[in-house]
Amino acid sequence: MWRPLQLPNHLGVRGASSRASSMWDLRQEIGMRWVVTSDQAKYMRERQVQNRDKSVAAEDWAERHLKQTGYKWTRQAQWGCRLFDFWCADLGIAIEIDGPDHDEKYDRARDQYNYFRSGIVVLRVKNFDETDLNQVLEQVKTADTWTIRKQKMRTQYGLSESENFSTILKKVGIQKAHGKWNPKPI
Repeated sequence: MWRPLQLPNHLGVRGASSRASSMWDLRQEIGMRWVVTSDQAKYMRERQVQNRDKSVAAEDWAERHLKQTGYKWTRQAQWGCRLFDFWCADLGIAIEIDGPDHDEKYDRARDQYNYFRSGIVVLRVKNFDETDLNQVLEQVKTADTWTIRKQKMRTQYGLSESENFSTILKKVGIQKAHGKWNPKPI
């Protein structure tokens, strides 16, 4: 049976919300970005537009439920070389709606990398799976804001304010992504 990514118990109770109104504002506010080349960025923007233009019934279904959380969710949000089905900037949570073609092992590795690299929590829901969605909605209700989560991670992993989250990757033994991929023509 599929299980959401198991994260440390310190995700705790919801805190204050971020001042950022968009992914870009948030990156500027927290000084965090993932370096991509101009070709990679262009490719990802094209993919983002394509994905936003096509209607996916499972994503429409999930969006109706996410609206009830009281948070702003952005569809097909780009973060570095990733597109998330849904993104909440206040919580630093991405939600992926997974069809049958997803590779769970690969997805789990990418999600874990995102968590330790930036504090982003990626939660996964199988298409139209009410049980998965209800579990994810419960995690959203009790999640700390992204700012609080990152502060807790800094304390847990002994990071100074001048150290970036890449240091955590080394501490937990995850190789830093090389970012040397070449975009394919769309």
